[in-house]
Amino acid sequence: MSEEPKDNNFKQGVDFNTIHYVPRLKNVGFAPSPVAGNIPKWADGKNYPNVIGTTAWNDFWKEQLHYCINGYDTGGLHISGLYYDWLNFNIIDGVLGPTYPDFVDLQYDLYSAIDYCKKNGVIGIVLPKKRRAGISFVGAHLISYGMHYINGYRFLIGAGLEDYTKKARLKLYRTYNNRPSELRLNHLKKNDDEFSLGWKEGSDQGFQEIEHAHGFFYTFKDNAKKSEGEYYHDALLDEIGDFPEVVTTITSIKPAMKLGDITAGFFCCPGTGGNVLKGGIGLKSLYHNAESLGFMRFVIPGKRYYLPCVRGVKNMPDGMKVCTPNLDRLYPDLKPEQLLGCEDVVEAQRRIDNNLALALKNPDKRVYREEKQANPANIEDIFTSSGSNDFNTDLLYQRLFALESGENDKWKDFILDWVKDKDGNIEVPLQVTARAAKKDDIKELIVKIRHHPRPEIKDLDTGGVDGYNDDETQTTDSLGAVIVLRSNDTLAEKDIPQDQPKKEYPVCLYYERPARKELFWDISLKISVYYNLIKNTNIAAESDMVIKHFKLNNGKKYLSPRPKSFSSPDSKQVHDYGTKMDSYTKPRMVSLMQTGVEDNASELGPTKLVVDLIAYDKENVGTDWDSADAYGLAKIRIVDRKSKPRASNEVEEDRRFEQIEWVDDGSGNLVERVSSKAKECNEEWKKFPSIFDEIENRKQ
Repeated sequence: MSEEPKDNNFKQGVDFNTIHYVPRLKNVGFAPSPVAGNIPKWADGKNYPNVIGTTAWNDFWKEQLHYCINGYDTGGLHISGLYYDWLNFNIIDGVLGPTYPDFVDLQYDLYSAIDYCKKNGVIGIVLPKKRRAGISFVGAHLISYGMHYINGYRFLIGAGLEDYTKKARLKLYRTYNNRPSELRLNHLKKNDDEFSLGWKEGSDQGFQEIEHAHGFFYTFKDNAKKSEGEYYHDALLDEIGDFPEVVTTITSIKPAMKLGDITAGFFCCPGTGGNVLKGGIGLKSLYHNAESLGFMRFVIPGKRYYLPCVRGVKNMPDGMKVCTPNLDRLYPDLKPEQLLGCEDVVEAQRRIDNNLALALKNPDKRVYREEKQANPANIEDIFTSSGSNDFNTDLLYQRLFALESGENDKWKDFILDWVKDKDGNIEVPLQVTARAAKKDDIKELIVKIRHHPRPEIKDLDTGGVDGYNDDETQTTDSLGAVIVLRSNDTLAEKDIPQDQPKKEYPVCLYYERPARKELFWDISLKISVYYNLIKNTNIAAESDMVIKHFKLNNGKKYLSPRPKSFSSPDSKQVHDYGTKMDSYTKPRMVSLMQTGVEDNASELGPTKLVVDLIAYDKENVGTDWDSADAYGLAKIRIVDRKSKPRASNEVEEDRRFEQIEWVDDGSGNLVERVSSKAKECNEEWKKFPSIFDEIENRKQ
């Protein structure tokens, strides 16, 4: 077992770590649900109305209200009032029909996290999650709880699509209707747009409605700011994977939910893996901006609360038995209640992997995709969906499974350093060394490398850089990416080392957004120098500060010239270096990427690149799938360069004047060919080598 427990401490911060799970061991006598389905007759006013008002009835419900508001201690754990109410007074939909919830460590952690957020001024929690985690009912219960225990309570339930708003509303109604009669309030209003609870009181003016709680149901598809300025105690924004403008909605409401530095409201924002629009733009954006928005991240992977690998779970289909072999081995002497709700995540992941392997054999690759998205291993899997692209996702998902099954081990972590003179100055010409990363190295400095440079071969490696100019931006959560592709497919077989594939494939990837932009620029230059990418580092022209950094730091010779073969005939582009992405260039780049996936998917990596290719959105000129864009930029340079890799001492045939044009192959695909006019022009130029050399010298 790779994940043995070390402690049971509840750790707080921006990130609550549910991936590296530690079972929560309880003391003997642990009993978190003392009255779930077991309300004594003398306190059950619904079935025995004559007990209402008796001393015993009154004392029982006073005690239960105390637990629901202040929490409950049992078996060495403190259970928040919110979670106690969930376990004891809510009936939810289960595989066996309506049932009381089981105690499960995952839900204990989640309720504890929500309780912490509310008590410590954390304004919200973002919940990227697997399917069937029961979190939608938790969100509905959060609202139901506030309606009953907070006087003057105001709430919002909303989503990006009407169907999700409707489903969340119905879950709230079911949660409310299944409560004991002693814990209900009268409806004052109940429709598709509003829900309010309260009572009527007599006065000199007659009976008046006293409102205790009031909430609204909104769909934000057409107007992300429709609730701007409204105040809520709780806002449940459901299925934010299909809610692209969720951050806009949050920022429009957030000021009204704070009183100066005091946080008075709370956002609960779950989003389901696989059920996402264009790779989950809203979910991804909120997740990456959690810290700046004051949110906690709480990721729910597939292995958490994975039945039947949970101790003490009763709500399972007939014939299914609890299976927790690793817990059995580690804790053979503990009593059942001490392991109640503990999860055997190792056994769960083993079963998930087995199901993935079987699904991969199915001719219909949607089976694999759905299995992968239903039970994601990490946050990358949750963000992975089939984006708006023409890539062969069957091949990409096969590759993703292979990488996660061990091939990622081919990629190692390295730190690149400048070679400096005795005075500590960077030597010129530039030189870079690589060393294996250590445990205490800063994550932002780590470069992933599969194979190191082969300096004896010119134009073997090509770089692509999708960078940025600013340290922080409110318009994107993009990272920066630098990729190096190796063109082994153009070498003679004798020149390819046995440990390297005979295809074009990535050998290096840097994918981060350091706190200082200059660090990203510098690492981009280091990679270019290390792999000797002379004229072969193709940088997104929009990242002009990266290009400027190269120029100012003795790296100009590594910059790729503007790829004129990828510019429209009437283009007015005048920049010298890099590729500017527009409506003409983007589809041509995507065409190259599509071919790269078809021909070389079996060697793509590491995982982050494959995930970005799966989720890539070709419809947007600027996307957040930065490593995929860097891959496309490198592909552009390989094609535009036209020269093949060769030994450094070989003379290159001059093909610089062979213009490329893009034509339809009759099947709707863009293909390239050398224009006949360019061929004629090239032959004429070859007659005047001295003139050509003079022009080239002037450029230098």
